[in-house]
Amino acid sequence: MAKQIGKYEIGRPLGEGQFGKVKECVDLETGLRYAVKIIRKSAIKNAKDVETVKKEVQFMKMLDHPNILRMFDTLEDSEKLYLVLEIAAGGDLFDKIVAMGGFTEETARVFFTQIVEGLEHCHNKNIIHRDLKPENLLLGPNDQLKISDFGLSNIIMSPTQMLKTHCGSEKYAAPEIMQNTDPYMGKPIDVWSCGVILYIMVGGAFPFVEATMNDDLYVSLVKSQFEFPKHFSPELIDLLLKMWTTEPTQRITVPEIKKHKWINPYVELDQGPTSMAIDEEPVYRTLEPDMMSMMSPAYIEEEPVYRCIDADSLAAATPMVVERYSSGECGFACKPTETFEAKGTPEQVLTRVAELLTKKGATVKVKEEKGQVKAEMAGRTGDTVKVRVLVKNQAGKTSVAMKRMKGHSLDYTEMHAHLRPQLVGLCDVA
Repeated sequence: MAKQIGKYEIGRPLGEGQFGKVKECVDLETGLRYAVKIIRKSAIKNAKDVETVKKEVQFMKMLDHPNILRMFDTLEDSEKLYLVLEIAAGGDLFDKIVAMGGFTEETARVFFTQIVEGLEHCHNKNIIHRDLKPENLLLGPNDQLKISDFGLSNIIMSPTQMLKTHCGSEKYAAPEIMQNTDPYMGKPIDVWSCGVILYIMVGGAFPFVEATMNDDLYVSLVKSQFEFPKHFSPELIDLLLKMWTTEPTQRITVPEIKKHKWINPYVELDQGPTSMAIDEEPVYRTLEPDMMSMMSPAYIEEEPVYRCIDADSLAAATPMVVERYSSGECGFACKPTETFEAKGTPEQVLTRVAELLTKKGATVKVKEEKGQVKAEMAGRTGDTVKVRVLVKNQAGKTSVAMKRMKGHSLDYTEMHAHLRPQLVGLCDVA
């Protein structure tokens, strides 16, 4: 029997995060589908964790833009917190990049422009994301991109203040984050991360492992010897080099990116001086008994966190959530990395998939009644990678769908590269 929280029935898993799982849910009053981020209170172990959850709720309430994931409701019970979010049925940008092996510049421009539009809204609200990466860029109807996951974000308090906490994902983090512990400017680090994402979209690979002198590719960038793929246009290379300027005060800004000739070939880049605001890292407060309702007035004048959204707000949001993922019949509420058509019965294919994952070194659980294989293994980065493979009979044909549920993008890329040829090979089995 499905679990119900308030007016929401909890459904299929969509993924996993730092503090719990993300699942599909249905509003029993309207029939609309959402994603619900379920946060285990037991996983919130210290003041820093409390601050992470608080900030995510605060900032998502402040943001209202087509390219930012929307939060509709917040609930809690004795054990868990529930954040009811817009469902992004298209999966995340990372899965799309992996499946396509990289984009053309024309396709990348469509997605990148949406990233920049959403990020500009964040920066206009004085919010610095600090963890931009393809896994945090979700896809809604018609591939409309949505920036998500504001747990590491911070808000600008004064033009004379600096950020202090060094955080984010190392492959997307700017050199001023990676190379020292000094306070740093906020907006330029988001720009650097966007440059890494843009390179991945067009190049289908990471530009460098980390922005430190320990990485040969980064060293080549510093020495102006970085070799871009031959298919990169001069305009794209020019934009990337401006986004990867190692001195943050000289790095291109979001408004300047929007004027760059790669984005808009009819507008020349303004070469005038760059001005940037910088911000403050809040001091972590002690854990209060009612920890999630104690919202700091230092950020914004905030209403109580856990209350239901009124009916008018919900109705206004309806157009964004009613569209279903067109291939939802594959068994996932959100689009998987890839779907294959295999020969053989679902039972035979299920067994073969489990064998492939086991040979790769994964710990495997097979649920024949659900037609699914769950697998997890330690990746090269040290993180655990979790994948789910669904095998179904559709119109007399056997389909295999694979989706990342948790794990570092590099680890999943390597796992997918190893498994994909063999999964495709299942199609040749009689």
